[in-house]
Amino acid sequence: MKQKLSFIPHLLALSALYFLAGCASVAVDSHKSTGNITNVNENFTIEGKFKLSHLDSKETGYFDLKKYNNSITLTLGKNYLFPEESFILDIREALKLSKFIGQQSTEIKLPNIPLRDFLSLFLQTENTNIRIDDTNIILEFDEKKYPSKISLNHSDIELVILVKKIWKN
Repeated sequence: MKQKLSFIPHLLALSALYFLAGCASVAVDSHKSTGNITNVNENFTIEGKFKLSHLDSKETGYFDLKKYNNSITLTLGKNYLFPEESFILDIREALKLSKFIGQQSTEIKLPNIPLRDFLSLFLQTENTNIRIDDTNIILEFDEKKYPSKISLNHSDIELVILVKKIWKN
């Protein structure tokens, strides 16, 4: 009988070990490396801020864009005290920029840009001026591999995107 009960301390020690290992937090984070994102088919995350100007009105906020396979999760926020708004998009869609503006700015007519082309702007490696339909796009670099500022100008509307971080998932 004593021999049969001798495994109980080992069982308790093994159970405690499993419990502690299961409750431990393991940091599984993105690579946070920017050097190896070469095209929009890879998975990556972009964080930054935006400013939309139209005549005398301005909308500002921050964004978090996560691309995984063909889906894109775009989270927009006005500031860190107000609730965020999340959009789930497909890479084959066109980005309807007017959808992301507040209710008071419904008279603004913004262009629709193919989402794949919009994402490729963040991965450009040289300073170029691009034109998509009637939208002028200017990329600016600040000692980084990818653009730090992207300006989209369409008639009297200007969207400025300041990129803080880009990393591979």
